[in-house]
Amino acid sequence: MKKIAIIMLTAVVSMTAMAQEKIEMTLNEGWQFSRDNINWEEVTVPHDWAISGPFDKKWDLQVVAIKENGENVATEKSGRSGALPWIGKGYYKITFTVPPVYRHVQLVFDGAMADAHVYVNGQLAGHWAYGYNAFIVDASPYIHANKRVNELEVRLENKEESNRWYPGGGIYRPVKLLMTKGFNVLDTWGMYVRTLSIDGDKASLQIEHQLDAGSSLDWDYELIITLTDASGKVVATKRTAPDGMGHFATQMTVDHPSRYTRSVRR
Repeated sequence: MKKIAIIMLTAVVSMTAMAQEKIEMTLNEGWQFSRDNINWEEVTVPHDWAISGPFDKKWDLQVVAIKENGENVATEKSGRSGALPWIGKGYYKITFTVPPVYRHVQLVFDGAMADAHVYVNGQLAGHWAYGYNAFIVDASPYIHANKRVNELEVRLENKEESNRWYPGGGIYRPVKLLMTKGFNVLDTWGMYVRTLSIDGDKASLQIEHQLDAGSSLDWDYELIITLTDASGKVVATKRTAPDGMGHFATQMTVDHPSRYTRSVRR
């Protein structure tokens, strides 16, 4: 058996944009849900409108001949998605307020099945068709300031034969509200870190980050990058400025990096 030694640098990267203050609020309680956009009930997110039934084979009924099974005549088949009523439309709505000092507002959906149309105060703020991963909606242009009530509505639709197995229906993962002071906001998923080399007692890292698309590029700002070890001790700090497109890129050196070695058998 061949053994391969894998060496990895243990480091935690945290980044703070100067003058950037961000708070995060979870929007899980107080949602209203409807299947027809007329009759509403209060629900808590995560929520799956189909899981409570009722069971009926019509929801996943097919009349097909499965050639792989040697069938030449189409016959009725059901059960592939649990016979639960996941097909159709669902509507969710909730209200929230934003303190006037927070100018940049994002809605983070960890999962919504499917074809989500997100409306903020009656205006379409974002659309995400795929139901199996997270997405972010920039709500900043549509937000009422001065603590006025904001209305968030999410319209979903699951179409027949869009899934092979049971996909569920609804906002099936948490929803978060991210509020930031100022207009210079780091992209929530825009950070990339890679180890360029580990040579003796020094490690070299390449770190990149990107401002959110809605940020202002006219202001003077910089990024403070702090590396900490597993115990929380700061091992390196650096300030860097962006290029003209709001992109940060820099290299950092860490002395005496922590390592561990793992053997892999082949």
